[in-house]
Amino acid sequence: MIDLPPMTDPTHLAAMRICSNMLPASFICSPALYVVLTFTEVNLSIQHGNTAIASHSYACCAHLLCGVFGDIEAGHQFGQLAVNLQRRLNAKEFECKVESIVYAFVNHWKAPLRDSLLPIRAAHFSGLETGDLQFAGYAAVMYPGFMYLLGIEKDLAQLRVETTALNETIYRTRQTISFQYSQILRQSMHDMVEGRTEETTNLQGEYYDEQAMLPQQIEANDRMGLFYLYSNKLLLNYLFGAYEQALEDATQAEQYLDAVAGFPYVPLFVAYDSLARLAAYRAGHGDAEQVQARVEANQAKLGSWAQHAPMNWRHTWDLVEAERQRVFGQAWAALEAYDHAIAGASAHGFLREAALTNELAAGFYQERGKEQLAQAHMQAAHAGYLRWGAVAKAAQLEQRHARWLAPTTVGRRVGPYTTSHTVTSTILGARLDLGSVIKASQAIAGEIELPRLLDHMMRIVIENAGAQRGTLLLERSGGWAVAAYGEVDTPDIVILSEGGPPDRAGVSLGLVNYVARTREGIVLNDAAGIGPFTSDPIIRQRKAKSVLCAPLINQGQVSGILYLENNLAASAFTPDRVELLTLLSAQMAMSLDNAHSYARLEAKVAERTRELAKAKESAEQANALKTKFLANMSHELRTPLNAILNFTKFLSKERYGTLSERQQELQQRVLVNADHLLGLINDILDLSKIEAGKIELHREMVDMLPLLHGVMATAVGLTRDKELRLDLIAPEALPLVLIDKTRIRQVLLNLLSNAAKFTMQGGITVRASSDGQMLLVDVQDTGVGIAPEHQALAFEEFRQIQDDSQPEQQGTGLGLPISKRLVEMHGGRIWLESTPGIGSTFSFSLPLAGQPDGAQPALQTPTEDRLTW
Repeated sequence: MIDLPPMTDPTHLAAMRICSNMLPASFICSPALYVVLTFTEVNLSIQHGNTAIASHSYACCAHLLCGVFGDIEAGHQFGQLAVNLQRRLNAKEFECKVESIVYAFVNHWKAPLRDSLLPIRAAHFSGLETGDLQFAGYAAVMYPGFMYLLGIEKDLAQLRVETTALNETIYRTRQTISFQYSQILRQSMHDMVEGRTEETTNLQGEYYDEQAMLPQQIEANDRMGLFYLYSNKLLLNYLFGAYEQALEDATQAEQYLDAVAGFPYVPLFVAYDSLARLAAYRAGHGDAEQVQARVEANQAKLGSWAQHAPMNWRHTWDLVEAERQRVFGQAWAALEAYDHAIAGASAHGFLREAALTNELAAGFYQERGKEQLAQAHMQAAHAGYLRWGAVAKAAQLEQRHARWLAPTTVGRRVGPYTTSHTVTSTILGARLDLGSVIKASQAIAGEIELPRLLDHMMRIVIENAGAQRGTLLLERSGGWAVAAYGEVDTPDIVILSEGGPPDRAGVSLGLVNYVARTREGIVLNDAAGIGPFTSDPIIRQRKAKSVLCAPLINQGQVSGILYLENNLAASAFTPDRVELLTLLSAQMAMSLDNAHSYARLEAKVAERTRELAKAKESAEQANALKTKFLANMSHELRTPLNAILNFTKFLSKERYGTLSERQQELQQRVLVNADHLLGLINDILDLSKIEAGKIELHREMVDMLPLLHGVMATAVGLTRDKELRLDLIAPEALPLVLIDKTRIRQVLLNLLSNAAKFTMQGGITVRASSDGQMLLVDVQDTGVGIAPEHQALAFEEFRQIQDDSQPEQQGTGLGLPISKRLVEMHGGRIWLESTPGIGSTFSFSLPLAGQPDGAQPALQTPTEDRLTW
């Protein structure tokens, strides 16, 4: 289908545009209409050809095949068709739509869900660039929404910063619907991290007020928004143990499930619907047979989806299955399913599901009196929730299981960092000014040139992290080298473009290599006194106290390493400062990669510029040699050719006797071909002079009427054999022009010769006029005309427009290009209009000469004369 011919019919194109414009609104408010519009567009494309809009149609079709009809294989193929067609046609205006739909609704049914995140984020920026603000807004909600609701590996503190920045963009671009969805998401994340402001199961706070907004969404029939609200509530209420309310949320969300068909939220809903029902039944609510039947039906759906994408949904199926077996008394089956769910969620980066499964497994073991196993799983759950950033949930576990979750002195991960002192979950609960964090992140993101970026980064880090000294290391030649360093008491940041050895900058290479290898940051609160690096020579030499070493990671690769030091006090890098660096590290890593890419691009541009300059110089030299050669050859050929012409003409003189008829025919052939060859040589010589810039115009004030009369008289010989009519239409007087009369005469004869060559009957008309600023000359014929696809070639050197009716055409292919150059040298322009089978008109313009005493050039006289030759 990608090779279908292009759609050209205006009615069908209009129908495609109308349907395409209606699709987004119908998707939100009327799923049935969305289906009709989508397949109408697909049918139009199949019957009448492809257009850029078809890439959007195919993407919507892929969405329906996967999400509504369950044909994942066919849907995946249509998704690839949509993306490939959009890219083949370079339809940038549809890039945001197509990429958003394919990667939000289609790709995850067969590919890892995390593979959809960056394309959706890129689609957001593409939409901003092309003006597709509606879909840019959708992408700005889907990108953080997928990561949060599906619990994919990303710290919630950092995700909240990104969501806030995207939310501001949505607000500035006035995307009301997307803004409401983003506010729901922000409130849900707020409650997960900071807890609810009061004992309520509603979604209510500084970002979203359910009591105020719910009636508006119901009145607007915002089905997607309503599902989004209830699915967020379902997640929160289930995780915090409000199982009855979670079941009510699931019941409400189910009404609007068709509005999100194809989204990964659908499998998520199916799983949490089962979990809420099982939990409510375990608490004494619900009928066993009804619960069992509903959960089995849900498991059948999850199992089918897990067959196509086990990396996304198998662990979810295992989690529900473990709870089902637990509730209905199959202990060994439950135990095995818990283990599979934990392993699968951990392997594929689903942090929340891994933590939740550990929490539920702890309850399972506690019910059976297995306290040690229960404690181990609860501690794993607690650590998992902290790793995800769900501080409020982790705090709830601490309150409920205080005897198992007492603070320890073992190094515990906090975001990407490891510390060597006592840590509790309150570390991640430290309140930061998100506005300041975002401002710092934007300052870093605003730099693209590496030296300026390094300067900004180091200033921000040193000022905000509590460091005396800060160093940034980048990988050079397989090792780590110092790229920039600075000190709090020194105003300047030192940039080392070639890189410097870490030990000379007071950096522990052993600590740097450890962080690069483990990809985890480390905080040493008394580096020289306690911990694994007390014997490191640099740390001992500097008697280091507080040291923080952190990797900057983007897309799984370590882009750089920060090394911060404070020798005035131990424990200088407080939890809130560590959290600040956690939030900024991703932006720093991304900006470093962007700066490196920009530097490589600049280097390539500079290299290409040098190559182009060298190539230009070589081309100019070659062109000069060619021009010199053509000029020399033209002179060398013209001399013997003139001799041939003269001696051939002498043969017709009576002194040599009368030529026979056959001899006269041969003599005429020699003269015609010699004249043609002489014309070719003259044209080549003219072209070489023009290209070399050696042709000089001998300008003079010229009245065009006598010049035109002379040219027409000369042109009679071109038309005599075909008995063509030759007309000149001009006013009684024309304004003067400052021209080289010989060169303009050459242009006119070239155009007339061209017209005569391609005109078999009818005539040629030359028309002259003036518009008060330019003199206009048209040469119109009734010849064969020129096809539209050939018209652009007419003024190119050595191009001949072929006419099948004249297989033995003569011509150099230089007359029109030379005419174009000569007209342009006079400050005018030349162009053509042609209709195949009717004829052609070649026109050129020349500036009028200035009049004395500031008078304006005379305008064209209304009366015209027609002269015929």
